[in-house]
Amino acid sequence: MGMGQVAFLCMNVSVERESFFEKAFMQKIILRIIAVLMCSAPLHALCANEAVEPLSRAEYILAKIKEGDAVCANAPLTPAVEVDVEKGVKNSAPTSRITERPVVLCAYSEQMKTWQVIELRMQYPVPKDYVTCVKNAPTIDLRKDCVLPYRVVTPGYRVLHLRGYGITRMIFDVYADNASSEKLTVYRTRHLWLDDVALASGDVERIIATAGAKNYTPYHPDLGDPELVDIGTQFLYETIAAVRQELGSDVSDPLTVRSRAFPDRALADVVPWETPLALAVIEQMDDKTFLEDKKLATEAVLIEYALNHERAFRYSQSGANAIGPLQFTDGGGNGTYSAMVRGYPGANIHPQFQEGARDLHNVLKAAIALIDHEVMQFPQIQGLFQENPRLGGAFPVAAYNGGPASAKALYAWFKRRGISVLHEEVALPSSLAMKRTQKCPCKKVIVKGKKKRTVEHIVVNVRNSETPGYVMKYFYLLNYLADRE
Repeated sequence: MGMGQVAFLCMNVSVERESFFEKAFMQKIILRIIAVLMCSAPLHALCANEAVEPLSRAEYILAKIKEGDAVCANAPLTPAVEVDVEKGVKNSAPTSRITERPVVLCAYSEQMKTWQVIELRMQYPVPKDYVTCVKNAPTIDLRKDCVLPYRVVTPGYRVLHLRGYGITRMIFDVYADNASSEKLTVYRTRHLWLDDVALASGDVERIIATAGAKNYTPYHPDLGDPELVDIGTQFLYETIAAVRQELGSDVSDPLTVRSRAFPDRALADVVPWETPLALAVIEQMDDKTFLEDKKLATEAVLIEYALNHERAFRYSQSGANAIGPLQFTDGGGNGTYSAMVRGYPGANIHPQFQEGARDLHNVLKAAIALIDHEVMQFPQIQGLFQENPRLGGAFPVAAYNGGPASAKALYAWFKRRGISVLHEEVALPSSLAMKRTQKCPCKKVIVKGKKKRTVEHIVVNVRNSETPGYVMKYFYLLNYLADRE
């Protein structure tokens, strides 16, 4: 291979705007690839006295993902649309609906040393019975019995769906449909991203016109590697360090963002780096995987950050419309995210929810602000938090998950037992007793004296089983990160 071909290789590696971390790491890989190529015939004489270290498995995977981006870049994504006309109704206008969503797998054959582009068609929308099946499956293994309808458009391949139905969750195994039955490695998947606002309009033409192509690599067992765990952890750490630097630490500087819980301190110094890093992992953990294998659940998320860098979990969306890597909601423009925008103006949190909550750097600022906000709202925990912001952070983390009532319920549980979150290892209960305000199923009229008033919300006693599990994940992440230092 001549130097012109090497230059061509380097020119085609970069497909999208990259973070500083990703650029630096990929430059290292590119230089290693060039060194390997130059030290092969006919240029081996130049390197006779040089020992060229081959790419590690992690470096090889990341290099293939970059190649996969280029391979996927020109793959067309056209949804299937059906037009329905209501029978027996005079002058009825035809209505259109999307029935299939395209997905393209960019897979590599190690035997042939070639890329394969395989198009699938997924039933759209995802059938509710599949979603229910996945949700109710008691174990990870039993999720395999849940059938996601799809068809393989490109001939010559056998494609098996392993799990997931969203951009950040859907993975497949691909085999060559020939005598070799070689298993190919899917390094990149190309999806058609449908805009939420356009979807709400129901206008198919608008939905298609505003749709965009997104390349992504979810965690797959084939891509598991200890070095990728390190890379993902380091990437998150460096991203959080950049966020903390932007927020500032010198309280004498008017541009430094101050804590609202402790106004004499900088926000970046109040919330330890471990807390936003833990949240960035916990919010993307699979609950059932965590129950079965805590280490695997944690490292799968860290690897996905390594594979996608700043794009990781950008397109994640829950059934409750929480979006992005930190799973923020905004309640129609007047919720948690907007409250952080207003409450911490110096942090310059992006005012537009859909864009801001999907941007990792930006939403980490919002998450740090929210932890501080929850501490400010709960004076009883401020002493604990100041003494040990990592362990004392369990209470604002509980609020991050389930709101202030969850934090208060957790605090009450500790207080009733006379134990401290700071000094004792505690097995949390499976659920917490708490009060929750909810809409009254019927408008209730209350009469006091001669006055009547209509009650639309009532306070009910509930058992919260989600927050204890969330806080246990937080404690696990603290120990996991401490063990890696």
